Amino acid sequence: MIRMSILTCLIAYSIMMILTMIHVIWNWKVLGYKGYISLEDLLENGAKVEAYVQTKRWQPVYNLIVFIPIAELFFLGEPVETLAIVSCTWLITSVTTDMITWILIPHPWQMSWKELFIDHQPWVSLCYLFTACAPFVIIWL
Repeated sequence: MIRMSILTCLIAYSIMMILTMIHVIWNWKVLGYKGYISLEDLLENGAKVEAYVQTKRWQPVYNLIVFIPIAELFFLGEPVETLAIVSCTWLITSVTTDMITWILIPHPWQMSWKELFIDHQPWVSLCYLFTACAPFVIIWL
């Protein structure tokens, strides 16, 4: 069950990141946040560019849109105890994946601990809350 929970979380996380990147591109190309920045600016300093910053408030919504259907697809009909394991596993996997991908691996969009876990409040906490609650939402579906 834990392997399946980790796998489904990584699938949902990847889909959510793709949605976020599509949103960044939309903000950059269509809405023109901060004028039309160059591709080099976006690649070198993406997490601080206005096109990305404007997506932060939408990321919890993306979590709901993605994690609830994944939970329903893979875990509908499971007992509450199993959903609790899935919930904890998803939360731990999401936090760990964020730490690895956004803080520990050097890349142009890399953030500090403060930038990810303090400066992104309340959005990052809402993302984690919605991720952890998604398995329980399917009880009422």
